[in-house]
Amino acid sequence: MKSLVFPLFFRLVSRPASGRAGRRASLRLRPLIAAALAATACAGLPVAAQVGPAVAVATVAGPAGSQSVAAVGQVVFVTGRAHITGTDGASRALAAGLPVHAGDRIDTGADTWVHLRMADQAFVAVRPDSRFLVARYDFDPAQPQASRIRLQLDEGNARTVSGKGGEAAREHYRFGTPVAAIGLRGTDYTVRTTDDFTRVSVARGAVVVTPLGGGCQADALGPCQTLASRELSAAVPHAYLEVNTHNPLPVLVTPAQDPAGAAGQNPPGAPAEPHATRSAPSASASTSAETVGDTNADRILVSAGQTPAYPPEVTAPGAGLPLVWGRWSAYARGDGSPALVNLLADREVLFGNEVFGLLRTRGDVALPTQGVVSFQLGASEAYTVRGPVMTPAAVLGGDLDVDFRQRVFSTGLAVRHGDTIESLYAQGAVDARGLLTSERGSWSMTVRGGLAQDLQSAAYLFDKPLSGGSLLGAVRWTR
Repeated sequence: MKSLVFPLFFRLVSRPASGRAGRRASLRLRPLIAAALAATACAGLPVAAQVGPAVAVATVAGPAGSQSVAAVGQVVFVTGRAHITGTDGASRALAAGLPVHAGDRIDTGADTWVHLRMADQAFVAVRPDSRFLVARYDFDPAQPQASRIRLQLDEGNARTVSGKGGEAAREHYRFGTPVAAIGLRGTDYTVRTTDDFTRVSVARGAVVVTPLGGGCQADALGPCQTLASRELSAAVPHAYLEVNTHNPLPVLVTPAQDPAGAAGQNPPGAPAEPHATRSAPSASASTSAETVGDTNADRILVSAGQTPAYPPEVTAPGAGLPLVWGRWSAYARGDGSPALVNLLADREVLFGNEVFGLLRTRGDVALPTQGVVSFQLGASEAYTVRGPVMTPAAVLGGDLDVDFRQRVFSTGLAVRHGDTIESLYAQGAVDARGLLTSERGSWSMTVRGGLAQDLQSAAYLFDKPLSGGSLLGAVRWTR
């Protein structure tokens, strides 16, 4: 790899006055050298190309005669004025290259952006006017599944791309705010909070959000699972879940309801931040820093605050495709997919649920041993079923990633039924036959499906329990 040459010049950026009372208009210098160093750290380049010591071995000298304390992270980028306060109460100015330890609190001022790279290669962006605490960060590279992680945002805005520890020990990972507990179901999410409300959006994967109280303790580890818990996946772009002190349940807010919501979650003008690539989470503890890139995901996500164009409501795929579905005879009435019995010729039934059966053309599937494939939403069909009554629902959006090296998949859907939009998410295994299965009860939906023999398409059935019935559907995916 060629050595990096950092330009010794600055870009001058003008910003209007905004924010807290007393803030005045100012000119902000962004040192490009610091940005380049941040990108270097995010890309996993050799330590010699970074500022300060490597995170995994960074230490800080204690009082004379005391042992050094291992750092849990490192500051890789700072622009503006920020301070870090240790457990001893001492505060100092924050600068690139400083180590971060458990118990450290970071306070950012106006027009201040701080990037952290944690010991497990997680990334944290602490944005302007924020108070962020690394409450606990236990990580052992030899046993990432034993990690214990708790982060806390008391005010402001922060974005997190999870690392090896968070991915391997999700049941012991917590991101807290004054009003909510956030558990990890994926890799890339943004939190905006005050004393009165918390808003959580997802760029990749999913999160589970629970209001504090009622069985959800603020100082606990891992996601809370109560009747008030709600999941949000990246299948609903530019949407967020809001928890506030006036409502006992998290509320899903879509772009149609709050067109400026995406810009509020991911403010424009941010320095370049890494993002989680389109890769399925590992089935083991070996998730690596390769899941982190160095493009500016926020600017892609915000897209000038425009409301995304959802795919139109579509009908089931027809004959001639390697993967099709049909309805059991009792439900094969009206518009929609045909009766399953009419599709059986030269096909095998992979899975079935109350309404649908999924079929695949007969033949072997040869799976590659490397690579991650991202599929795009194709045809879909969904219903709510309550007793004998079957009501059409609509799949608005979604994503499906298959990691062939780890033999795992992750998928998210946004499904509208009535006045409700469900954000559904699941992960699972890919077996030698190319079948996709998630564990029932572990995610917000259950998935059963398969890959086509040419690996150019996939399809699955999904279901989610509802009060007095079920939400069921079938989805086809294409490359």
